[in-house]
Parts: sequence; structure tokens; C-alpha cells
Amino acid sequence: MMRLLSILWVLLLLALARQTVAEEFVIASGDVAGLAAAVEAANSNNEEDDIILNAGSYDLLFSDSYGEVFLRIASAINLKGESEGLTVIQRPESEFPFMFFEVEESGVLIIRELTIKGGGGRNGCGGAVTVLQGGKLTVENSYLLHNSTRFSGGAVCNLGGEVTIENSVFKSNHAKNDGGAVNNIQSGEMTLSESMFVENSSGRGGAIYNENSQLTITQSDFLRNTSTGSGGGIGVEHSGSPADNLLTIANSTIEGNSARIDGGGIDLHSSTASISGTTISHNVTELRGGGGIYHAFGVLNMNN
Repeated sequence: MMRLLSILWVLLLLALARQTVAEEFVIASGDVAGLAAAVEAANSNNEEDDIILNAGSYDLLFSDSYGEVFLRIASAINLKGESEGLTVIQRPESEFPFMFFEVEESGVLIIRELTIKGGGGRNGCGGAVTVLQGGKLTVENSYLLHNSTRFSGGAVCNLGGEVTIENSVFKSNHAKNDGGAVNNIQSGEMTLSESMFVENSSGRGGAIYNENSQLTITQSDFLRNTSTGSGGGIGVEHSGSPADNLLTIANSTIEGNSARIDGGGIDLHSSTASISGTTISHNVTELRGGGGIYHAFGVLNMNN
């Protein structure tokens, strides 16, 4: 009996020794190798880890990337800078384009107080960040600037995950196809609050393109975004019932956006939408109609 208890005690100690604990990694200014090593370690311990980036520029090089993606996020990681103006993750313009982060099904990435600049997705969705189905992304108090892709989602692409954006600025991002700043598709869920989308551009949905997914916007501004197709500010497309409400906007401003075809401010197809307390002004189209809103099929609920 005593021998059995001793064995059980040893097994318990071994189990406790194997348990992982959350860690905090502090990265020296500009130490890209340190950042990559911290993400790799955080992915391995399956705990919610903090990675603190000291002020400075973290210049990502294609030679250090995994081809299309610089870092894959497979665990819960809080990535925090000293401030959005002082801590910059960027790809130098001379570097071959690649995406910065891919959030996998098991991944949870929180970006705080950072500037993400110059991401360049080539063969997929998302210039700077892609969220795969089941993954989660939160962007807080950050700038996403001058990111681009030859496909969709100039800065962020959500492929069926959950994305939350708070108090952040998306400016001068570009996608050749859909969603100059953000592409939200494949039954994704996206919530925006107290954020600004300025001078982004794409083929559809100059700032945001939302297809068969949920998009909720509060206290946010969409200014001077452009589309060479439809939806200068926001484009919404739905293949299901027009009675499904895919778009909710409250207490926001959609102003000065433009589209070549229709929906200078918002282009809404086959979906119900709810818009309240929102200013929609000085949006334009070139070829067809709906300078402010173009709506085909479904119900548009608007009130002050």
C-alpha cells in the first residue's frame, strides 16, 4: 500500500512539473528575432502569454518569414506596444511582400498600442492579418496603415473567425478585389467601435466588404474611402434570405466616400440592415445610383 502511494505521489509531482504557466516576454527595441522566438514559445505552452514590445521599429524581412506569413498564432497571445505612435511593426518598402500574422483555429491574438504598417499579402486574403475559421482577433488603440493585397482584405481578412476592433485607425490600406481595409466573409463575426477608416480603397467595399457575415459598427467614422466597383465605404453581399440582418450601424459617420458603380457610402445587396443615429453625407457614385446608400432586396431600418 505504501509503495502504491509513493508511486502515485511521484506521478502527481511529475504532472505538476509538466504544467505550463503564462509568461511575459519583454522584447528589446527592434528585436525581430526576439519577437519571433517569443511567439514560438507562446504557441508551445498553450497559455495566455503577454509579449511587450519596447518602443521602436520592428522591420520584418522576407528572408525571415515562412514564405507567405511571418508569424502564425496558435495560442492566446497579447501583443502590446509602448504606444501606437512609438511601436511600429512594418515591412520596409524594398522587401518582397508578405503577410505578418495568421491567426489559426486555436489562436487568439490581441493587438494593443501598435502601428502595423506595410503588410503585403500576395496570394491570399489579408495584407497584414488573416483570421482563420475559429480564430479570434482583437485590435485596440492601434493604427493599421498602408497595408495591401492583390486579393481581398487590405489590412485584415476574417475567414469565419471573430474580430473586434476598438479605438483604432485604418488608413490608406488597399485591396485589388474586396475590402480595402477589412474583408469579413465565410460567416465571420466582426464588431467595430470608436474607430476610423480613412482613405482605404478596393474593387468592392472601399473600407469594409462583408459577405454572408455579421458586421456591427458603433461610434465609428468612414471618411474618403473609394471603390472602383460598388460600396465606397461599406459593401454588403448576402446569398441567403434578404430578411437576415447582416449590418448594424449606430452613432457613426459615413462621409465623403465614393464608388464608381453604386453605393457611394454603403452598397447593400440581399440583406436587411439597421442604421441609427448615423450621419451619411457627401458620398457619391459615377455610373448608377445610391450616392449615400444603394439597397437591393431586404429591409432597411433607419432612425435618428
